[in-house]
Amino acid sequence: QDMKCLGVLFGLTVLVSSSPALAQSTNPSIAFGNRHAVALLTNGDVLTWGENVYCQLGRGSRGNAGRTPAIVMRNARAIAAASDHTLVLTDEGKVYGWGMNPEGALGTGNTNDQCEGPTLVESLAMHTVTHIATGSGFSVATTAEGDLYCSGDNSVGQCPVGRTGRVEVFTKVPTPELAGNAGEVRAGAFH
Repeated sequence: QDMKCLGVLFGLTVLVSSSPALAQSTNPSIAFGNRHAVALLTNGDVLTWGENVYCQLGRGSRGNAGRTPAIVMRNARAIAAASDHTLVLTDEGKVYGWGMNPEGALGTGNTNDQCEGPTLVESLAMHTVTHIATGSGFSVATTAEGDLYCSGDNSVGQCPVGRTGRVEVFTKVPTPELAGNAGEVRAGAFH
């Protein structure tokens, strides 16, 4: 796939493609938060372990440490972990999330921590998502249509959606240069 770096736009590194497509086949990976870890196995299973004070393990409870890796989801294509929240992209292009949510990074329409385990992110459910990334209190996703969406903390412009403050649902980034061209995205702590 032909990928080109558009550059850093509002603090987000944006790669563009002439043909947006679903993410590549599942590759094993590990993502780390402040005190938890998430692993994606080659068969699509997602395992978590570590501290669970903010429900960051996705195991349906709060306040216990999970020292042993345990499966929390299957049929995953990609994972992304921030300090205290996690997103998973499924083979079907759907996004699930769990963990701490004071800034709306999970895109659930509220700021409640998600402690019931993996929950479908409804604000992206009508799209086929191709890539996900997480930062400190915010999350980003690209779709098969080549659009970039963002949710969460926007105090320093991390979610360039045309307004300041918290963004509690995934909202399309209204930048003409990105429309239909976003292929992959990565996020840092506050960018």
